[in-house]
Amino acid sequence: CCWNWRECFGAHARPYMHAHAREHLRKRTRVQVSSGAAALTHSRFSRWQVLAFESSGLLTTLTGCRAMGLLTQDGCVVGVNFTRDGDEGAEQHTLRAKHTVLATGGFASDRSPSSLLARHRPDLLSLASSNGDWATGDGVKLGERIGAATVDMERVQVHPTGFVDPASPAAATKFLCGELVRGVGAILLTPDGTRFVNEMQVPK
Repeated sequence: CCWNWRECFGAHARPYMHAHAREHLRKRTRVQVSSGAAALTHSRFSRWQVLAFESSGLLTTLTGCRAMGLLTQDGCVVGVNFTRDGDEGAEQHTLRAKHTVLATGGFASDRSPSSLLARHRPDLLSLASSNGDWATGDGVKLGERIGAATVDMERVQVHPTGFVDPASPAAATKFLCGELVRGVGAILLTPDGTRFVNEMQVPK
């Protein structure tokens, strides 16, 4: 497979349609935004890429799995132990590999006393997060168990805006409201409706 969509899917295939928008503090429109049916098309296009890799034999996708620990040999990672949902419960498996990549997302959704957030940024424990329930730092923890070093763990991004569900304003998880919204004209107001900042001002 290749990353060129015309070569992968034919000369008559079309990539997902998009609109252009301007992010906060940008002088020109530079962001591609999927909307409506285009967003669904984008999702399908990404799935086509995965299917193309799978059909070529370059990729095998396993679902219903949970990594339990990293395999090591002579100080190197050589694979992973994992469980996979089966008819009789979780089945134990071992997968050996030349290279292992940990890509399990962030850790801001774990607010327990022993969490990575409590360890590195306890001042943020009370803030809401746009991370899903899965963002508990599992990949980082797997690495730490075998002695892997970490860097910049205190650099947790705090985004200034999020969408609040009026039915559950105190919910710990919220949807992100990106810079794009301010870039196309949204303004920030206090609870009483007062505008308190120039949204397009360059930070000092």
